[in-house]
Amino acid sequence: MVSASQLVVWPIAVLWHAANNEKEGAEGNEPLEEPPLALDQINQQSLRLTTMALFLIFASAFYAIGSDLVTVISYLDSVTLWHYSSSVAGKAVLLQAAHENPRVMTDPEPMVFFLNFGASTLDHELRLYVRELRDRSYTVDELNRAIDRLCRENDINIAFNQLEVYLHSQQGNEVLEVKRAQVPGIGNQPAV
Repeated sequence: MVSASQLVVWPIAVLWHAANNEKEGAEGNEPLEEPPLALDQINQQSLRLTTMALFLIFASAFYAIGSDLVTVISYLDSVTLWHYSSSVAGKAVLLQAAHENPRVMTDPEPMVFFLNFGASTLDHELRLYVRELRDRSYTVDELNRAIDRLCRENDINIAFNQLEVYLHSQQGNEVLEVKRAQVPGIGNQPAV
């Protein structure tokens, strides 16, 4: 079986050989016998080059197709509300924040799941998709700010860790109640 590289190389080799024989014959020297062409080595090199070219084409095509499909990144955000906050209102606020953000994809649509009852909380999860990986951090920031604003506007309390300390005298009488709420970005602020 003759390969494509053999078809290309063979006529060139025959012409070269014929040209060298004519020159040598004109000088009176006897033509030298040339070493046989290593066609197997030529075939292996051609196969390597073809494989590398196909790999580069495949990688470029995969990147071009995948850059649009693979970069659709999911974003999950957990939001915890106090028990006395309405679960329905909390879901509406989370969906409103997602729908108002231009970076959030509309298909698939954002979803809110009521995951469980915490010790004194209602735990929700907002699931949504953004088009580009680089949009994720901006989307997280914008959504967190929008959720905070909408919760304040709708009198929905987001659960934060709290610490309550009661000081008693030796007789057992309550002396002072100190509450320390952990508010993100502010740190521990004592409230008496």
